[in-house]
Amino acid sequence: MQILLTNDDDIYAPGLAAMERELRSLGDVCVAAPATEQSGVGHSMTFLAPLICKEVYDGDRKRGWAVEGSPADCVKLGIFEHCPQRSDVIISGINDGRETDLMALARGFVTPTPLQYDMTKHPVLTEMQNWKLTLPE
Repeated sequence: MQILLTNDDDIYAPGLAAMERELRSLGDVCVAAPATEQSGVGHSMTFLAPLICKEVYDGDRKRGWAVEGSPADCVKLGIFEHCPQRSDVIISGINDGRETDLMALARGFVTPTPLQYDMTKHPVLTEMQNWKLTLPE
């Protein structure tokens, strides 16, 4: 299974690293996450500036891509540029803090996944701290 993993906290967030570790047991994980914290801008996409991406490593192991852009930019680049094959699922999380109801939409944490499903028809999941992750069969 090819999994695209993102968040809105940044590529160095502990929740993203924890999620990546767990997901590696289920398949190949491609990480594309913001280079810096991007809460509240999940709906935005960059049009008037170049999107700069840097490979990030954990020792010798390639961790993923740090994108100078929004979470939606990260997913778009992950799908169309960085994942070695078509993703079977897009996952956003684990978020730093609990998001509920409209706050999650306003801050942008859950935005990358539903937005990208509408654009690409990839199955999507959002994982929040203290919530249980369930992958589709």
